[in-house]
This record gives sequence, structure tokens and C-alpha cells, in this order.
Amino acid sequence: MPPPESTTDEHGFPIPKDFDGRDARPQPRRPRTPPSQKARRWAAVLIALLMLGAATFPLLKEAGTAIWARWHQQRSEQRYHSDDLPGALEDIETAISLRSDDAVSYYLRSQYRLDDYTRADHAQMSLDDINRAIELEPRQPLFYEFRSRVLQRLGRYREAIEEIDRAIDLAPPATAMQLNNRAYVRALGKIDLKEALDDVQESIRLDGGRSAASLDTRGYLFYLLEQYEPALDDMNKTIVLAERHRQATILGWEDSPVEAGERTFLLRPLDQALAVFYHHRGLIHEKLENPQQAKADLAHGDKLGYDPEKGVW
Repeated sequence: MPPPESTTDEHGFPIPKDFDGRDARPQPRRPRTPPSQKARRWAAVLIALLMLGAATFPLLKEAGTAIWARWHQQRSEQRYHSDDLPGALEDIETAISLRSDDAVSYYLRSQYRLDDYTRADHAQMSLDDINRAIELEPRQPLFYEFRSRVLQRLGRYREAIEEIDRAIDLAPPATAMQLNNRAYVRALGKIDLKEALDDVQESIRLDGGRSAASLDTRGYLFYLLEQYEPALDDMNKTIVLAERHRQATILGWEDSPVEAGERTFLLRPLDQALAVFYHHRGLIHEKLENPQQAKADLAHGDKLGYDPEKGVW
């Protein structure tokens, strides 16, 4: 039945003809549909992922930084071995900026800086770096051996000997190389020459007389002790061994091609060693009053790069 055209409610107010009064009554609330189990699970997973991300982000960032620093560190070594010192320095600087607590990076930069003759203070900067490496890893014998090398470059021979002693104390017994290095530092500083001779004799015993460096050290010590004949005998053997080693290195490249930069890097220390050996033999020839041989050996040493200011001595 349609509503009346015009009427009033119980209070006397008119009711429009198109209004049937139903909307005036309060409507019951619809019950909320509870979330499904699947929706609750997804919400829990999302919250867990957000919490996990917040907790692990710093760790992931740190791991990523470490990986990037390690990449630059490795590339710096590759560049150094390819005779690209500026590139090596650039990469190791980046590695240290990314991780300032990595001892190996400071050790590598110390090596590179020691070879960077474009700076007058390169040896002191190298010392600063190796000191920092030792602060971070105080029980690494290699770092003390390298600090000895830097101190030698600075002319601080007694301190250099102490560094080799520390390296030996950290990882006894002393190796043939360590004994030879200590003997040679004593020879350079003219310190305890008889003890130095004992060291190098033990070094030669340990390596079976196959090391040109040890024979050179003994020959140089004989020279300093004014035993010129045995000194010359050792130096002759030294040069034969070193020349053979250099030639074998070059021949080896025929089977395994090596880039030009790497060849330069590999030959440089061999030539520098030979420069020292020829110089030492020249000094001995002078004492034996062999002027022509002395002049030829000293000149050849200079040609190969004998230079005390650059640590080739």
C-alpha cells in the first residue's frame, strides 16, 4: 500500500509523501569480517621482513664496503706488479678510505710509498704506514721485517736490526733469509761484523749455498773484514748465480707470455741485485789492485742501477 500523500507524525510534524519512514529507524551494524588466516600470515611475514631488513642493513652495508675495499686492494697489487705505481697508489688510497682498520692496506701503501721517489718524504711516509699496520696487527712478523727495510732506507741501522729480531721472536726459528737480512744490515751499518758473519754462515748452511744474496753478504763482510781473497771468491760465485737466475727468468717467458709492465717489474729487482753485486766486486778488485776489473765492475753496477739513495746498495 503506497504511503499517504500528506500526513503528520505523532508529534504533529508533516511527513513527505515520498518518505516511508524506514530510513529514520537505526540500522543495525554489520559485523566486521575477520581477516583470513592467509592475510594474517602475509602481514606477519611483511613485518618480519621489515624488521629483518632494518637489523641486517648495517651488516650488509659493512660487508659490501669490505668487499669493495678488498677489490681495490687487489687491483692495487696488480697495478704495482704491472709497474703502474701511480695506479697502485690510487687504488690503495681508495681501499684505505673505505676501510681504515685494515692492516694489509697500510702495509701495501708503505711498500708503494717507499718506491715513490717523486716525493722527498716518501720514506718517512712509508714508515708512518708500516707503523700503523703494526698497531693494527702487532703479531705479524712480515710487518717488522718490512719496517726494518724502511729504517735501513732512513739510515737507522741499529733500529733496523731490532726489527728483524722482533720478527724472529714472533715466529722462531730464524729463517735463512732473516739471518741474511740481519747480517747485511749489520754490514751496511758496520755494526758487530763478526756476529754478522756468524749469521750469514748459518744462512748459507740453511739454504745450501744456493742463494746469491747470502753469498754476496758474506763476500761483502769479508771485504769489510779485509779478507779480500775469500771475498772475491764469494762475489764471483754470487754473480754467476745471479746472472743464471736472470737468464732463466727471461727464458721462462717464452712458454708463459708476460706483459711488458710485468716484465719490467720482475727484472728490476734482479738488475738491482746484480748492480749491488758488481759494485761489491768492483770494491774488492780495488783493494786487490786490479784497476781495470774494478773500473769495469763499478761501471756495470752503475749501469744496472746502483744507487744508495734509492735503496740499491
